[in-house]
Amino acid sequence: MLAALAWVNLETLGVVLALAFLLLATAENSLCWPVAVVSSVVYMVVFWRAQLPLQAALNGFYLVTALYGWWAWRHGDGEQAELAIQRWPLRRHLLLIAAIAALTLLSAYGLRHSGDPLGWLLLDGLISWGAVAATVMATRKVLENWLYWVVLDAAAIYLYLARDLQQTALLFVVYTLMASYGYWRWRRNYRLQAA
Repeated sequence: MLAALAWVNLETLGVVLALAFLLLATAENSLCWPVAVVSSVVYMVVFWRAQLPLQAALNGFYLVTALYGWWAWRHGDGEQAELAIQRWPLRRHLLLIAAIAALTLLSAYGLRHSGDPLGWLLLDGLISWGAVAATVMATRKVLENWLYWVVLDAAAIYLYLARDLQQTALLFVVYTLMASYGYWRWRRNYRLQAA
């Protein structure tokens, strides 16, 4: 019973930190990145315990990119003091989506002996590799990162419910809504900075 209580508290802490990150990120506040560092460490443990190794590894990646994101947002791109919101051309997105698909297939193939069904491995891989791409875009303030998050967060809801992570699934419902808001807010700010 005590172990179950500690599990719930750890997942709850992860949810609170993840929400704090998202609220700070949509407001373009660079403090989102140190919060992401702590959230990533917490979720590495939560996902490892839930037997989601790709999600645990993804949070290790989040930890590293949070450190980079904090530096990038505070130091700009070399030409200006603060990193501005940017857009990527369609061709770059198509290449990125093709890379995500290829990595998803490779990771599913590599984990085929894990005992999980192929569909499960493909979903986990898609969310993991898509999140890597979206996180890199977020560190560079690419507007479209929010659109990737809308799709990935919605897909993750099913994944976490299936692993009995109800709080995290609920977090991803909120993430899906907040990613939509983040896109709207960043698009508005992008237009203002271009004017």
